[in-house]
Amino acid sequence: MRSGAIDRPNARKMHDRPLPTSGGVAIVAGFLVAAGLVGDGHQMRGQAFAAIMVGALLVSLVGLVDDRKDLPAKLKLALQVVATARCWRWA
Repeated sequence: MRSGAIDRPNARKMHDRPLPTSGGVAIVAGFLVAAGLVGDGHQMRGQAFAAIMVGALLVSLVGLVDDRKDLPAKLKLALQVVATARCWRWA
């Protein structure tokens, strides 16, 4: 509540009471830590592994910004596509 990570009901929302947001931060943090511990396994090597990690982080950051600023759906999708495409080219 103190951080302001609350999604308040409005005409666009389906819920009728305030709900917490930013739960994806914990999920992404857990994924990045677990993937970092497993490391660069037999299936992925160096640059591809880093590209997936960076891509996951960028897409998650778009979600975090959306939680705080309520981005329009088309902008959010465009940012996610750009982040994914950039990391895809890097892999």
